Amino acid sequence: MDRWLFSFFSGAILSLFMPVVPVFFCVVLCIFCSVVCLMHKYTKILSGMFIGAAWIIACGTYYNNIWLENNTDISAVVQNPYLVSGTIQSIPASTPISNNYSHKFNFSVDKLDGQTLPKPFLVRLSWSKSLVQLNQGERWDLYVKLKQPYGFANEGGFSYQTWLRKNNLVATGYVRKSELNQKNRSTISFRQSLYNQVVDLLPNEHLSPLLLALSFGERNQLTVEHWQVLQNTNTQHLIAISGLHLGLIAAGSFWFFRVLLRYVPLFRFSGRIQEKYLVCNVRLIAVLLSCACALYYAFLAGFSLPTLRALVMLYVFWFIRLAGVRWSSVRWVLVSLFIVILVSPLSLISASFWLSFYAVSLIFLSVWRFKHTFKGGSQFITWIRSLVGIQLILSVLMLPISMVFNYQVSIASFLANIVAVPVMSFTTIPLCLMASISASVNESLANLLFNVGLFCLEAVWLWLEFLSNQTWASYSVSWFVIAVSSVLLFCIAWGIFVSSNTKYVVLISSVVAICFSFIQYRDKNTTWKMTVFDVGQGLSLLIQKEGKAILYDTGANYPSGFNMVDAVVFPYLKHQGITQLDMVILSHSDNDHAGGLDRLKELVTVNYVVANDPKFKAENTCFKGEEFIWLALTFSVLSPIKSSQSMNDAFVNQGDDNDDSCVIAISDGENRVLLTGDISKKIEAQLVKENHYLNNLTSDVVLAPHHGSKTSSSEEFIKAVSPKYVVYSAGYKNRWNMPSQLVQQRYLQHQVKAFNTATQGAIEFEFTVTNRENIGNENSAPTIEVKTFRENKWPFWFAN
Repeated sequence: MDRWLFSFFSGAILSLFMPVVPVFFCVVLCIFCSVVCLMHKYTKILSGMFIGAAWIIACGTYYNNIWLENNTDISAVVQNPYLVSGTIQSIPASTPISNNYSHKFNFSVDKLDGQTLPKPFLVRLSWSKSLVQLNQGERWDLYVKLKQPYGFANEGGFSYQTWLRKNNLVATGYVRKSELNQKNRSTISFRQSLYNQVVDLLPNEHLSPLLLALSFGERNQLTVEHWQVLQNTNTQHLIAISGLHLGLIAAGSFWFFRVLLRYVPLFRFSGRIQEKYLVCNVRLIAVLLSCACALYYAFLAGFSLPTLRALVMLYVFWFIRLAGVRWSSVRWVLVSLFIVILVSPLSLISASFWLSFYAVSLIFLSVWRFKHTFKGGSQFITWIRSLVGIQLILSVLMLPISMVFNYQVSIASFLANIVAVPVMSFTTIPLCLMASISASVNESLANLLFNVGLFCLEAVWLWLEFLSNQTWASYSVSWFVIAVSSVLLFCIAWGIFVSSNTKYVVLISSVVAICFSFIQYRDKNTTWKMTVFDVGQGLSLLIQKEGKAILYDTGANYPSGFNMVDAVVFPYLKHQGITQLDMVILSHSDNDHAGGLDRLKELVTVNYVVANDPKFKAENTCFKGEEFIWLALTFSVLSPIKSSQSMNDAFVNQGDDNDDSCVIAISDGENRVLLTGDISKKIEAQLVKENHYLNNLTSDVVLAPHHGSKTSSSEEFIKAVSPKYVVYSAGYKNRWNMPSQLVQQRYLQHQVKAFNTATQGAIEFEFTVTNRENIGNENSAPTIEVKTFRENKWPFWFAN
């Protein structure tokens, strides 16, 4: 059974590595193959792999075909606004702005333009400047503009598209201002009612959002400061309702009800019934009541994927104990995995899924391997040894996973968790649950419990803040460090749990580290790369060499607080282990190019800012004729023209801020890149005329001026530049229809290979320069290697 379950799990995982979701025929084919495998004793195990693959493929196919099931053309739906009817499925993330609200919520659509749908579906909606407060369970008619599921595609960044698919959200959109927006039913859900009641009860303290997260799993009110402390101390898991929380609630409630039923006279049985059935009945009733408490807590958390997994594992555990079935811990985990995948197939693409089961596996391995070491003179000493030992093992062996998701290593993790886990487990977490239960019965009692829980949380938070503020608390790491650390820690884990020959483990670890170092080594003087980020309708790109970097433009910053630095640029810098930028060059002052500068300065060290607008208070300007050399790369400014007036004056006003863009040519002596900002045909003509005889425009790679607008990329400009590659940095299905079809046709006529961040994600160019010692060798010619995020870095069907 264990091997079949493992085979099922393996098939489900392997099905995720396909670039596209196969047609439904592949599901039938997999089922047929599984039946064939069942016919022979040596291939029975493989049947599980085919069944697992068939299940995941079927779910992916259903997600992709939901519009066909409703006889609806998605391409037509996204063209125009539609009136949809349905129910609010989630507690809206609401932000008060002046006298209005900004909402984000999941909406179950069952009517489209008045027609009832055969298969209702979920969409993610935003509603800005709403005059009403929304609640889960309300039924609305909303006039919306829908969009196919889409998210930015950059290394190190959050995959919104994967998140949408994981939560079965088949479209996104926004509510447009209209008289058609009407509430049809005011009844709200019990969970929303309880949430509103708790929000009113909580004191106005800076840690109150943490209590909401612990009670309802709603983390939208957490601030950047909260997340920074949690991330630096590696304690994010404490405010995500998961196995730890449900396990504590189930265990605590079990012992509470067991003591209550056995020793409190009011609940004790009498006579022969007490003598014969007391032990059995008390245990069974306590188990059922503890399962009910866990179910209620999962309900409060909205049955999120982590709580669902924990609930399944808890119920399987109690089934094993009550049924008297002798299952190993491995089988318990595998059966739980099997049920979770059946109930929520796409949880496989969730990071929390892997974190949960990896942590559970480590705990079981630690208890099994060190069960004699943990034992002490008394139960208390044994408990302390077990707590410290397991926490130490978790802190060390969870490092690779933590580094993969956070791109930093938390040195303070052990010190933070060894205090926070037990304190919050026995105080704040159970107090939050008891307060939430009593809120609908006795508000005074609930308020008291929340205040006690807040007091305990404040004590823990002081410790976490102290650790977070230490300079040694966390360090950013690159992918190379993550890879080496992962292999070394795997070898250490092998030595701890499997092998007793420590010397061989150390030898293998050393050899692996040397091999990784050899693979990583390159001639740093001959290789550099440029990454054009997917920042929607805007621009931001990074030049990297020898572990250092220069950023050209930052992307946009929106009034809602969302910005491309937090969403794209900074996560990539962390992913690459870059903690400072040698220079930030701003092409011009438009928000979609320079809006994120202030936020960028808050997150990383910026040595120099190059910009022409006085409001940026830049250290250097960017005018025609200026030139500098950075790590053997020559940066030459081709436009704009400097004013002939005093140095305090601004640059020449050419009639359009876009035409004031800083145009830069970057060259390593053999490869050349032209960065153009938002210049129009007017400046293009000027550049062509000025550089006609100098041939200074010819480049291997050109950034399409103004995102591929029809006002740029003239025929003469393309001829003068004569590029091999052109990059369009544009938003997905943007309202300006950039890049223009006419512009794309022009580049195509000149046989220029085009890349578009809207459809391909981040575009990475790696330039290799001829080694001076090998000049004349045909194998040492300069090369340009191009990789796109969606096609080369992360080409899986669930993310594209």
